[in-house]
Amino acid sequence: MVATAALLAYAGWMGRGTFFFSDDWDIIAFHHDGNELVPFNGHLSLIPVTVFRGLFLSVGIDQYWPYRLVGLVTYGALGVVLFAYARRRVHPVAAAAAALSVLAFSAADINVMFPFLINFSIPVGACVGMWLLLDRQTPAADVGASLLLGLALASSGIGLMAMVAAGVELALTRAPWRRWATFAPPAALWLAWYAAYRDEVAANPGPGPTLRYAWQEVEATFAAFVGGWLPGGWLLLAATVALFLVAALRWRTLDARAVGALAAFAAFTGLTAYTRIGIVPLIPPDTGRYLWVNGAFLVLAVVQVCRGRRLPWPAIAAAVALVALGAAQLVGALRDYRDGQLSYRRTITTYLVATEAVGDRADPDRILPLSFIVVRVDDYQAAVDHLGTPIPDADLDDLGAEADRQQADAWMVEDLAISLRPGLPPSGTCAPGTADDGGWVTLPPGAAATVAAGEAGAPVHLARLARTPGDLPLGDVAPGTTVHVAPPEDRSSLPWRIRAEGATVSICR
Repeated sequence: MVATAALLAYAGWMGRGTFFFSDDWDIIAFHHDGNELVPFNGHLSLIPVTVFRGLFLSVGIDQYWPYRLVGLVTYGALGVVLFAYARRRVHPVAAAAAALSVLAFSAADINVMFPFLINFSIPVGACVGMWLLLDRQTPAADVGASLLLGLALASSGIGLMAMVAAGVELALTRAPWRRWATFAPPAALWLAWYAAYRDEVAANPGPGPTLRYAWQEVEATFAAFVGGWLPGGWLLLAATVALFLVAALRWRTLDARAVGALAAFAAFTGLTAYTRIGIVPLIPPDTGRYLWVNGAFLVLAVVQVCRGRRLPWPAIAAAVALVALGAAQLVGALRDYRDGQLSYRRTITTYLVATEAVGDRADPDRILPLSFIVVRVDDYQAAVDHLGTPIPDADLDDLGAEADRQQADAWMVEDLAISLRPGLPPSGTCAPGTADDGGWVTLPPGAAATVAAGEAGAPVHLARLARTPGDLPLGDVAPGTTVHVAPPEDRSSLPWRIRAEGATVSICR
C-alpha cells in the first residue's frame, strides 16, 4: 500500500501542468451532450464517458486536476483489488510484488498519467473483482460477479476479455445452467449494443501479418517486465512456460481460473493484432497500454497457478527485483510523459486561442491538431458553447513553437479576410507608429495601419501570436505606394502587430 501511494503521489506531482490530451478531446467534442452509447474508437465506453460527462457538467473543462484525480484514484483502486486477489493465494510479499508488477509496469506511463484510461483499469479491476466473487460459489456472489462483468463490458472492449475468462472458467468447471444464466444478461446486452452500433474496421491483411503482430506483442510484453531488454524477455517467457508446465503436470494447479486468465491474454493479443493492423496512424505491437493489459492477465495467471505453494525466497526476491526494475523504468517514462504533455499543451493552446478568437468566422471544417480522431472546428465550438472554454486565461507565454504561432496567425488572417487595401483608410487620424526592437508596430483595438513604401517596395507581415515574421507576408507594397490594413474586432483582446521593413507604418484611429 505504501508503494502504491508513493507511485500515485509521484504521478500526481509529475502530472502538474498537464492538460486534456488526445482522446479527451474526442469525448469533449462528441460526447459533451450525451451519445454515451455511440462507439468510442469502436468500443462501448458507457462508463468512462458517463464519468467524464459528470465531470464536464460539475467542474467544467478549464481545469484538469479533477480528471487526473479520478484517473489516479481508479488506478489505485485497481491496485487494492489486485493485492486482495493475490493475497488469498500467495505469500503477502509475493502478493504485493504481483500487484506492483502491474501498477508499476515499465510501459504503464500512459495508464498511470492519462485519466481516460480508466477504460483500461476499470475493466481489468472488474474482472479481478468478478473472480473474487466467483470464489464464493454462491448465487448472490454470482449475481455480483455478473454485475462486475457488465461493468467491464460497459467500460471498453477489454471487458470482452473478462467475458472470455468467465466463459472459459464456467465451461471447464462444467458449471450448471443456473450459473451460465446468471452471466447471460451482460453478454446479451453487449451483443445487442454491438448489433446496433458496430463500427467498420480496417481490412485485415491476412493471417501472416496478424500472427507476426501478435508474436511481436507477446515478445514486447515479456521484454517490458525486464526493462525492455528483448533477450531477457525471451528468458522470462521460457521461465513462464516452464512454470505453467510444472503447474499442469506436477502441482496440478493449472485450473480453470488460470486457463481463463491465459485465454484472456491470448484473446487480447489476437484481437489487438487483428484490429490494429492497417490503422492510420500506425499503432505498433509494442504500444505500452496494450502490453500493460497483457501483463496484467499474465501476472494473474501466474498468481493462480502458484496458489498454496511455498515459493522459494530466491523466486520471490527475483519477482521483487523485476518490480523494482519496472518501477525505475516507469519513473523515467513518467518524466518523459510530462515533458511531452507540456509541449503538447502549448501547441494545442496556440491553435485553440486562434480558433476561439475568430469565433463563428472560423472555417468550420478545419481539422484541429488535437487527436488522432478528427476533431473539426465546429465540433470544438459546439462543445465550448456548451461547457465553456478550456483556455480562459491563456496568454502569449502559454503558446507553443514559433511555427505553430505563425500557422495560427495565418488561420486568423484567412478567417477574418484581412488583406492589404490600396490607399488610406476611409477615415481617421493617422500618426507614425513606434516599432519595438523586432520592428513590430502594435495596433490598438479598432485601429488601422497604413504602410507607405519607399523606392524598393516592402513586404508586409501581420502577426498576433508569432514573435517573428513568417515565410509568407500578408502582401507586398509596390514602390512609392501606400496601402492600409484594418483587422476587424473579434473575441480576443490580443493586439495585432504589423511589420514592414523599409516602409513607414502609421496608426490610424
